[in-house]
Amino acid sequence: MDAPVIASIIAAATALAAVIIGPFITSRTSKNAMLGPMRQAWINTLRDTVAEFITVIHVSPRRQLSGAISTQDEIRHATEVARWSQLEAACRLKEKICLLINPKEADHRELVRLVESVYEAHVEWRDTSTELTAIRVLTQAILKAEWNVVKK
Repeated sequence: MDAPVIASIIAAATALAAVIIGPFITSRTSKNAMLGPMRQAWINTLRDTVAEFITVIHVSPRRQLSGAISTQDEIRHATEVARWSQLEAACRLKEKICLLINPKEADHRELVRLVESVYEAHVEWRDTSTELTAIRVLTQAILKAEWNVVKK
């Protein structure tokens, strides 16, 4: 075969390969470009939700308890309403954290276990300071691992 024929065959083969392989490469590239921002949004949502959960739980129950032992019915009622509102917020945030995590990953399951333990302790007026610190440390580790995935 002469050179022009070989060049034409190579050009045709290259064009055919580009038509067949090009969409796969483009699809993969656009998928990766889309996953980064989505993962970053998930990281931000988890961080904000855990921070809000810790804040709601950390609010001193003694302030509310002082109203609960008051002899004035209005103060007692206002304190009870505030307590139920706080419990509702804590429960909503607990459930949101549970829905945000990946149950297939051990550290995520541990986060859920800690969050549920803290919520139960909070409902029962028990100290939660140790578990809240553990939640913060574990969440930081999870967020760092996920951030490393986003950076890649």
